[in-house]
Amino acid sequence: MHSASLAATTAYTVPQLWRVLTKAGYFIGLSAAIGTTVTYVTTVRPALRNAGSADTGAMRKRAAAYLAVSGIVFLVAGYFQLAARLARAGKGMPFGDALSPGRLWDYLQAPAA
Repeated sequence: MHSASLAATTAYTVPQLWRVLTKAGYFIGLSAAIGTTVTYVTTVRPALRNAGSADTGAMRKRAAAYLAVSGIVFLVAGYFQLAARLARAGKGMPFGDALSPGRLWDYLQAPAA
C-alpha cells in the first residue's frame, strides 16, 4: 500500500529527447535490417532463382543495395544506442561527450563492476 501511494505522488518526468531518439532509431534500424533480410531470403531470392528474365540482374542489384543500406542504418543506430548507454552509465555525462569514439572505446574496454 505504501508503494502505491508513493507512485501516486511521484510526478512523471518526460525522458530527455536524445534518449527517445536513440531508442527509436535503434529499433527502427533493427526492424529495417531484419525485415529487409527476411524479405530477401523468403521472397526475392527464391524468385530470382526461378526467374529467367532479363530483370534478374536489376533485381539482384536493387536487393543488394537495400541490404547494404539497412545494414549501415543498423550500425549507425547501434552506435548512437551505445553512446546513449554510456551517457546513462556516466554520472552527469552529456550525450554529446558520449559520442566520442575514444570514450566509447574506453567504456567497452572497462572491466565489469
